[in-house]
Amino acid sequence: MEFFGYGVLALGLALLFILSMSILLPQKKLNLPPSPQAWPLIGHLHLLGTSPHQSFTRLAHKYGPLMFLRLGSVPTVVVSNGALAREFLKTYDHIFATRPRNTLAAEIILYNYKDMVYAEYGPYWRDMRKICQLQLFTHKRMEASKHIRIEEAYGMVKSIRDTCEGSKAVDVHSQIYRMTRSIISRMVFNKNYFESDSKEALNFTEIINENSNLLGVFNFGDFIPCIGCLDIQGYKRRMKAARKRMDSIMERIIQEHQQKKLDVTIDASLDFLDVLLSIGTNGNYERLSMDSIKGVILDMLGAGTETSAVTIEWALSEILLNPWVQQKAQQELDHVVGRERKVEEADFPQLKYLQSIVKETFRLHPAAPFLVPHESTEAVQVTGYDIPAKTRLLVNVWAIGRDPSTWQRALEFRPERFLSSNIDLLGQDFELIPFGSGRRGCPGLPLGLTTVLLGLAVLLQSFEWSLPRSQKLDMSEVFGLSLPKAVPLHAIATPLLPRHLY
Repeated sequence: MEFFGYGVLALGLALLFILSMSILLPQKKLNLPPSPQAWPLIGHLHLLGTSPHQSFTRLAHKYGPLMFLRLGSVPTVVVSNGALAREFLKTYDHIFATRPRNTLAAEIILYNYKDMVYAEYGPYWRDMRKICQLQLFTHKRMEASKHIRIEEAYGMVKSIRDTCEGSKAVDVHSQIYRMTRSIISRMVFNKNYFESDSKEALNFTEIINENSNLLGVFNFGDFIPCIGCLDIQGYKRRMKAARKRMDSIMERIIQEHQQKKLDVTIDASLDFLDVLLSIGTNGNYERLSMDSIKGVILDMLGAGTETSAVTIEWALSEILLNPWVQQKAQQELDHVVGRERKVEEADFPQLKYLQSIVKETFRLHPAAPFLVPHESTEAVQVTGYDIPAKTRLLVNVWAIGRDPSTWQRALEFRPERFLSSNIDLLGQDFELIPFGSGRRGCPGLPLGLTTVLLGLAVLLQSFEWSLPRSQKLDMSEVFGLSLPKAVPLHAIATPLLPRHLY
């Protein structure tokens, strides 16, 4: 008790010293972007609420699409429209290419920022990016793994067909998640660790969920460092426990792969883990550390499964609310594919309306409400405002997708808006950047987009979807690293294809 009293006294004296120095020392007057009134110590943290993306959108209506906030001790700018996103992510991409280094979850769970998503901009990140672009997410490897995606997508269809009886609703949420996780697991490990209800599969699912949750939590210590050591929310303890559990699983899987005899030539038939373990044996790269390999694998297991599943579930939910969208999509599938064969990835270029549904889903329901935070490496002026060095950048893609100055009838689900539009998802059209843009754009975009298109295509070709009688569809969301539905989707599936196609 006495120790606690001394701690409070020391904290008070430290705060008093900081306050006095800020008053006594001369400071250059900066022309910062508009900002709400801040509170002592916590700054604008009290304005976040339970859904920061929505809170910041409301604040942007009052203070403008570029705001300056002080989240605890962290200076932050929030961008809420496409034109400003272009300035930060294209014009000044080189200044905002790095990541903050005070994220406890990335430090503990991702092996001290040894993954690629949270890695600091520099030589290490450039090497990891090159490996992803030239070895992992290549066209050749996508083609080599096509059978995996097809098998798992139609495995989902068969499972739904086996359980959809009469007016009984299908647990669509679980079916979609199992499909996306199975695809990633087989591509990464050449084994499906989610294929059964075994103890091993349930444990693997549980730890992946825990990692995703912890990477998306709001940890006070990240923003008010002086209380970080107290771990008042218990997150640090949970993160260490999660890393220990994941470590034991990853080390066992890696040992199994190391027992294989790897060729010195990286071949497209190898799974992702084989490729990462073989890096350095061909002379083009230095051998990766075990922490680097684990970090990249965790990126794939988290982002590669969650974002695709969230998007497919939101798309099908919007389709249930807008039955004419389902009708038009199925008419297109009948015209391009027919009902005597299964839809394939090669059909996607001709399925323009299906692509429009996916774009409209990313617009209204981005898998992540914010892009992963950026940080400025030097002071810069953007649109006349001073942005100090070490300022965090939050791009509110949820707000950008609902900006009424960009989108007509912005809150309506209207895939038709994209049929006569050249806007794509590749990061060059800043009105729609769910995968980011510039140097830190997502290298897994081809796989993520293909998985979403395939999952939605097989669901719409194989079944007519409807809601149980008198059931109202809950469209509320849960804020976190991703933005899933608060209430998992259950719907009635009526088979459309000949039985032999299931």
